[in-house]
Amino acid sequence: MYYLLKRGLRPTIQNKFLETPLFAASESGHTEVLNLIAKEKDCKIEHQDKFGDTALHFAARDGQLEACEYLIKKYKRLVKIKNQEGKTPLSYALDNA
Repeated sequence: MYYLLKRGLRPTIQNKFLETPLFAASESGHTEVLNLIAKEKDCKIEHQDKFGDTALHFAARDGQLEACEYLIKKYKRLVKIKNQEGKTPLSYALDNA
């Protein structure tokens, strides 16, 4: 990721579902990559995809506790953001408990 960012990849690039690299890093639990992306000035941690999910939704749904902790420390309001189904990241975390 470091190489791609240095070569000009924007942290705001999106796929067809409007997911950014932050989503992939969160879902996989790569906190070092999360940290790298979050430091970029263009990074929007609160960004929501096509379905209203944030990177925290992705991390919580896949049980990536370290990624959840990192994202919550970085942007506390993520815990209150609801997706199109009305679910918060906590809803997904409870499903995985």
